[in-house]
Amino acid sequence: MTRREWTDLNTQNDLYESIWTEISNKNSKNVICGSIYRHPSYDTSDFLNYLGYVLSKISAENKEVYICGDFNIDLLKLSPKENFQSFYNLLCSHGFLPLIIHPSRIVENQIPSLIDNIFSNNIYDEICSGNIFLTLSEHLSQFASIKRHKLDIKNIKIYQRDYSKFSSPPFRTSHLKVTNCSVLLAILARVGQLCMSIVC
Repeated sequence: MTRREWTDLNTQNDLYESIWTEISNKNSKNVICGSIYRHPSYDTSDFLNYLGYVLSKISAENKEVYICGDFNIDLLKLSPKENFQSFYNLLCSHGFLPLIIHPSRIVENQIPSLIDNIFSNNIYDEICSGNIFLTLSEHLSQFASIKRHKLDIKNIKIYQRDYSKFSSPPFRTSHLKVTNCSVLLAILARVGQLCMSIVC
């Protein structure tokens, strides 16, 4: 497994920051993972323009994608006034669905909000996701566990020795007829040395 950073998608400014990585897989599609933080005090317009550009670029790659982070956009409200609906529609229009559906930020005397999430375009695998309750922060941690399909071992070539026709007496007889006894003795002596070094 190898990975590469998508530096052309990475960004860091006063409004939002993100980092993107692609993980290469031999037996399945490559996976692109993005982590985003959007500052809550700024208008969402610039962020939505950036997100639209990123989604267009990674959707064209035809790869499995997971976008996680603190978006500071409450999916429990989806207010058109604050572009929350536009955020959700943008993700859905590129085939991304939220994996977290319960509040992710719970603060005493405040209405719980769903501002942290994981979005994915993976609709084929069984995904178990949710929040992890920790008292380290007012934000809960999120997880997503993807259950991959089992490998079809009937289609995988497995090489092994065939002992169905093995007979011990002919095997021993053929090895006793080794003409170069010095080679055999040298091998046996080396094996003996190795065994002694392991025991000692």
